[in-house]
Amino acid sequence: MDLSSLLPSEWPTALGLLPPRETVTAALVSATATLALIAVFARRLPLGRPSAPGAAEAPSAAGACDFLLNGSSVKPLSEPARALLEDLGQSPSRMAALSAHLSRDCPEVQAKIEALVLYGTGFRIHCTRADGSVYEVVGQARGGSGHLSMRQPSDDARALQEAQTALQRAGEEARFLRDVLDEAPVLAWSLAPDGQIAWANAAYRERFDPAAEGLPDHRIANGFGHVLDEVPLTTRGDESRRRVSVPGREDGEARWYEICQSPGPGGTAIGYALEADDLVAAEASLRRFVETLTETFAHLPIGLAVFDKNRRLGLFNPALTDLVKIDAVWLAGRPSLRDFLERLRETRQMPEQKDFAAWRRKLGELEEGARDGTYEENWVLPSGKVFRVTGRPHPQGALAFLFEDISTSIMLERKYRSELELSQATLDRLTEAVAVFDASGSLVFVNSAFEQLWGLEPMERLDGPGVGEMTGLWAARCDPSPAWARLAEFATAAETRGSWTAPIAMHDGRALRMLVAPLPDASALVLFRDLTGEAAEEDGLREELRQSGGDAVIEDLALEQIRLPVETAVRQ
Repeated sequence: MDLSSLLPSEWPTALGLLPPRETVTAALVSATATLALIAVFARRLPLGRPSAPGAAEAPSAAGACDFLLNGSSVKPLSEPARALLEDLGQSPSRMAALSAHLSRDCPEVQAKIEALVLYGTGFRIHCTRADGSVYEVVGQARGGSGHLSMRQPSDDARALQEAQTALQRAGEEARFLRDVLDEAPVLAWSLAPDGQIAWANAAYRERFDPAAEGLPDHRIANGFGHVLDEVPLTTRGDESRRRVSVPGREDGEARWYEICQSPGPGGTAIGYALEADDLVAAEASLRRFVETLTETFAHLPIGLAVFDKNRRLGLFNPALTDLVKIDAVWLAGRPSLRDFLERLRETRQMPEQKDFAAWRRKLGELEEGARDGTYEENWVLPSGKVFRVTGRPHPQGALAFLFEDISTSIMLERKYRSELELSQATLDRLTEAVAVFDASGSLVFVNSAFEQLWGLEPMERLDGPGVGEMTGLWAARCDPSPAWARLAEFATAAETRGSWTAPIAMHDGRALRMLVAPLPDASALVLFRDLTGEAAEEDGLREELRQSGGDAVIEDLALEQIRLPVETAVRQ
């Protein structure tokens, strides 16, 4: 006989579905065994059956409290019973006193005694004292009276009590597990051998079958019977995993779920499902981001190499293969960081290292520096190219290296620096003092003649002084002149400007001529020429020209070109 048929009709299905399986199986076996024991004991106990006349007053076993109940009177049938009644005192009603005494340990015994006296209904219950000891109260109908016995429980009675307790505990556990599954934020169901849904928790019924609640003859709808799309996932043992999309109940829009299904006994199966809409949306967003990133990196002229926390190459762009001349197939094999750098050394795409051990140490320094976000170095290759290599840390222990070919920039920088040095050397050879202000009015250049004339070294500062500060210094060393205010306005003017000159007299008696002219980049050139002693120089030059046989016109032209070479060039 199938013992599970002794349980209520809905229990076998529910108990077979409640995880963990060992707990549910144990509860089912315990409940089944308990019911069987109750059936056996019920046949053995003669509760509610009248016995032969005269048996009511037969003495009971030693130590038992036996009473004869007749109406409201109580008659003790044993010494322990007499002692108990004496302890209860001379109450107006011995029946009420005895019932009250027993009710302290068994609240339900009073109703049982009343049913025994009035209707001859037998009973057997177990009572627990305050100290934890247990005794048995048995009521039997004998003739027209009732026999009440208080005694130590027998082995059969104790087994029956334990079976009843186990059954109650199994029922409470089954109800608890059912409530847990109904409150869980996961869809759970069981499949019968024919593939139909045999049971589903509240979350499943609410999502796919809300109208079926309370209908015992209703077959639960299979919410995953019509799948729009399916993505297999990694299995775990006998458990199958997949991600499916099914139409929503309200709007028909696709809803994604991750399903785990495990086989059960007899061709049954247990399934669980979690909502995966947010996960699918996040994966789609990440995929679009990676695609955008890949397209961006594909057009980036800087080589990119990203190594994961295990120092394996996880990402690179096409520019890297063009720069370091390494096959993309080899890079796709995810080499380690050390193998990658070793390959760079073999292909002469990194600086030469005479000491191999020192080069190995340098690899460690490179990795440590990149992890701290401090590695940045210019690699001068044997071919003459210059790579700027930058290492940056990334989340979860990854490292990213950027390789940028700065050969052209270095060449232009060197050329620019050489031109600056040449220009500085050229202007330093002039006898005229030269100063240049940028469009904002800041001093950006002076030559050595300027420093000697004014006794200043303004370019020693990180930021050059402004035109207002310089005109203040000049005005303090010269006689009053409107030229300084005009110069301050000229240096910062944005409109079209023309060259002009002004005489300057210094406090020490020297006479200067100041030439102010605009430059193509909106800068302003200021030139100071010392006129002191030029008359003697002119007479000497005229005498030399006269001795050379030149006529007066040629002498005047040559003298003017020699005397004002910079002024003439600026004005042109």
